[in-house]
Order: sequence, then structure tokens, then C-alpha cells
Amino acid sequence: QIADSLRANVYALNQSIRNANDGIGVAQIADGALQEVTNLLTRAVTLAEEAATETVDATGKASLQAEFDSITSEIDRIASQANFNGTYIFTAAGLGGDGTLSVFVGDMTSSSTIDVAISSFTAADLDGTDLTGVTLGDSGALTSIQAALNSVATMRGTIGAGMNRLQSAVSVLQTQVQNTQSAESTIRDANMAEEISNLTK
Repeated sequence: QIADSLRANVYALNQSIRNANDGIGVAQIADGALQEVTNLLTRAVTLAEEAATETVDATGKASLQAEFDSITSEIDRIASQANFNGTYIFTAAGLGGDGTLSVFVGDMTSSSTIDVAISSFTAADLDGTDLTGVTLGDSGALTSIQAALNSVATMRGTIGAGMNRLQSAVSVLQTQVQNTQSAESTIRDANMAEEISNLTK
């Protein structure tokens, strides 16, 4: 009975390891998507800087604004399309709907979860910053883009912290599996030296 209980717990622990690894996968996809948003916003900084100078004429500024508008559209596309196994990560109806990805990492004796904060966002609301209302060349353009960059950096930091917790959980769970299998083996497996000695007798 004890050996069977230990074996069942090993199965539960192995599933928790798979759960944690899936959670890491989701976090990596989210972080990769936010990295691309960061790249887009970095380009937006360049556009805003260029549009702020009087050496660019009205036609040039219109072109810069068109590229910036494309950037905000791409940010919206990333936010609405990033998904893990068909489940959207950053949309209100997806994993980020309540701002939390809960990953079960318990076993037969404990019910434990690790929560990773993954917030939903759009270009119109990057933690309170509306990029869709930004006009390049205006005095507040750079401030808005910088605020958006800071918001994305904060989101990435939070996701990274959750990813670290999941990776630590995997390490601990793997150690638990190894030790639980050893305990089961002590009960279930025959002592070959002793049994051969008995057979010889």
C-alpha cells in the first residue's frame, strides 16, 4: 500500500513538472511578444525624435506619422494574436483576462499553485498610456512613448519573475520525484544479494 501510494505520488509530481514546463512555455511566448513590442516602441522613439525637428517638412512628418500608426496597429495585432496552444495570452478573454496564469504544481498531499501575472493590453491602453492618440511632433509624444516602454518593461519583469519561480519549482519537483522513487524502490524491490544468498542456501 505504501509503495503504491508513493508510485501514485511520483505520477502526480511528474504531471506537476509538465504543468510547470507548460507555464514556462506560456511565459516565454509572452516575453517574446513583449520583446517585439519593445522593439516597435524603440523605433517609435526614433520617429518621434525625427518628427520633433524642424528640418523635416510636412510631407516627411506625415510619412513618419503613417509609420507610427502602423506601429500601433502592429502592437494591437501582437496583443490580440499571441497565443499558447490556441489560448490567447494578452486578450481579455484569454490567459491574461484576470491578469493571472495559475499553474498547479502540487502533488497528492498538497495543493500548490504558482501565479504568473500576464496583463492584457492594447495600443490604446498600455497601463494607462494611449498610443493611438499620439501625434508625432507634439511635445508630449516622447513622454507617452517612454511611458509605454516603461509599462512593457514592468510587464516583462513580472513575467520573468514568474518564469524564475516556475523553473525553481521544476528543480524541486524533480528532486522530489527522484527521492520518492528511491523510497518506493526500497519497499518494492528485492535485495538481490540477500535473495541470491537465500537461494544458494
